[in-house]
Amino acid sequence: MDENNNKFSLDFYRQRLEDEIKNGKPNIDEFKTAFKELKKTMIHLQKLVEYQKDENKDFYTFYNQVAGANYIDLIDDLNKLGFAQRKNSKMKDAFKTMGYRLMEQTRAGKRDDVFHSLLRIHISSKENMSPKLVQPFKHPDNGMFKVLIFSYLSGAIDTKSNE
Repeated sequence: MDENNNKFSLDFYRQRLEDEIKNGKPNIDEFKTAFKELKKTMIHLQKLVEYQKDENKDFYTFYNQVAGANYIDLIDDLNKLGFAQRKNSKMKDAFKTMGYRLMEQTRAGKRDDVFHSLLRIHISSKENMSPKLVQPFKHPDNGMFKVLIFSYLSGAIDTKSNE
């Protein structure tokens, strides 16, 4: 692979956005596309560094830095996902009956039970489980696992219907 072509994305978008600003005709869609590409690059970078984190202390430190930045975005994405899934009446009803049990399983760190419960809700609602919802189960830290699942549940559980 040509090393200059490898640098295309970030340099290309940065220059293009700077030119749009200088020309006084910025297009918001170009900025959104650049942001989307940047997020994809960050996730890809995390996956690459993950392979080396156990072999080298510097890679481990760098992995935590990259993963931390990605997990901040994932917290927001999971909350939005939960909120969007609340629009499905079957899922809304399932979270109404199982939501607090899921919260307790999460608090107790019972990853297998949480995964099983979420999978059951999705299958019974005839919904695919988003790959983003699988991400918390890959995180080795129980504290971050809980934050990510609670973020999803805070969107998925309709507190108004549980009053």
